[in-house]
Amino acid sequence: MSGGVPGAAIRVIMGLLVCLALLWPAASANAHAALVSSEPADGSVLPATPQRVVLHFSEPVAPVFARLVDSSGVARTDVSITAHDDVIEVVLPEGLPGGTQTLSYRVISVDSHPVGGAVSFSIGAAGGTPDAGALPNAARNVALWASGYLIALTLLAGVGGAFFMAFNAGPGDLPVAGPVLRGLLLAGGLFVLLSLGVQGLDVNDLPLRDLPSPRVWLDGASGTFGMASLLRAASAGLAIVSLSAGNPLSRRATSLIALALLGAAAASTGHASSAPPQGLTRPAVFVHAACVAIWVGALGPLAALTLGRRAALANCLWRFSRLALVSVPLLLASGVILASVQLTAIADLTATAYGRILSGKLIAVVLLLALAGVNLLILSPGAGRNEPGALRWLSRTILAEMVAVLGIFALASGWRLTPPPRALAIATPAHVETIHMHGEKMMAMLAISPARAGLNRVHIDLLTDELGPLDAKSVTVAIAPENGAIEPRTFAAIVSPDGGFDVKAMFVPVPGAWRLEISADIDDFTRYELSERHEFAK
Repeated sequence: MSGGVPGAAIRVIMGLLVCLALLWPAASANAHAALVSSEPADGSVLPATPQRVVLHFSEPVAPVFARLVDSSGVARTDVSITAHDDVIEVVLPEGLPGGTQTLSYRVISVDSHPVGGAVSFSIGAAGGTPDAGALPNAARNVALWASGYLIALTLLAGVGGAFFMAFNAGPGDLPVAGPVLRGLLLAGGLFVLLSLGVQGLDVNDLPLRDLPSPRVWLDGASGTFGMASLLRAASAGLAIVSLSAGNPLSRRATSLIALALLGAAAASTGHASSAPPQGLTRPAVFVHAACVAIWVGALGPLAALTLGRRAALANCLWRFSRLALVSVPLLLASGVILASVQLTAIADLTATAYGRILSGKLIAVVLLLALAGVNLLILSPGAGRNEPGALRWLSRTILAEMVAVLGIFALASGWRLTPPPRALAIATPAHVETIHMHGEKMMAMLAISPARAGLNRVHIDLLTDELGPLDAKSVTVAIAPENGAIEPRTFAAIVSPDGGFDVKAMFVPVPGAWRLEISADIDDFTRYELSERHEFAK
């Protein structure tokens, strides 16, 4: 095996980059959309019905629907929606009844993923909080995961297999590979088609029984997801053409374009491709998808060669190992870039669903790299000399690689249902106000975010009079307006990971001066209390 970077591998990579430049879809997205703020603020109590609700998002969005649900659960859709870049305005009907109203909305972000949510406000006085958001549709989520998994499995293996046959296998090396790969690619095209319907269900927040609706399919085929599906279908078609071409140059050219189209499809939609800076993330997604296809597409043919035409195995292993010297480092580098963009901190690997999926994928990738290293450095030389033991173990380790790939695809398909930490950070209020409360035997440090009327998050650290940590069995926070117009409300705090206490949803109905009272039960007989005035903004 050559120690330097092979010229053939360089030509393949350069060809991919040329295809990238020719096929690159224009876009100007920033990140996965998140609700930044609303007018009126979530949880507001208003003297009269507002004319409209204004929703501010972190990036441009397109509205799908909005409905208004009162405290008795009655929903009405006679609202009008207008979109202006990253702002959605919902004009409300006149004569709404008093009490709590919840506006449930659904929009499509630039990465083609639907984003749903709800904001509540009360007219006159709060009157119950309806559950306006749709319950998670487990069957639809399974369908979303399954469609992504099956598309990845069939197209990456099929397009990558066609690429392997064009660049690494000789004529007649694997006569059975053509029909098998064509079957994979045809199945992949069918899964791409079905995914349009599943996407349309998700866009409209509908159950699986509404799949036959024409509107569902039209909405699924719109936007960047529809463009990505078209590119995937074209990639599968060109890969089939490559497998049928008689001229070696035609086989290589069409398989290379098919691989580039598959990379462009991955880079045209999704969480990673829409994250800034897109001059970095979109090429990284393109390279990552193409290199995954090159690796995954080689596993099936190589496994077949270890069991059958062993005379051709040595040449195929030699050619593929030279390409792997370039594609595997690019695969790892692009993966590191994408992970660093999507994560906001190392803690996200365990603290978020997205990070936990990534952690599982990283473990599987380490196993895959270990197997590939054993194959490349130890088993491949022996298999090239037709050593029976090396051939037997090479077949087993390639099979283990295929199992690891199935696990990686299963994990990665779960990202479709989990917003990345970067998007979650955008939706988290950045404004925090601190309050220091002092007493004879206890002190408390409060961090309140966003410190305005509506829902607030409160973090509490308790200290002794000597500034040491104070242990408490339970902590509550009570709030009451200084003018006495509203009765006090009490919120129980829960223990936070850092040893403090958190109130995750303290509702302040109206802005103004409020009295905050902290009560800490030290034991069954001892309670410390602190009180402080705080001004909550509008």
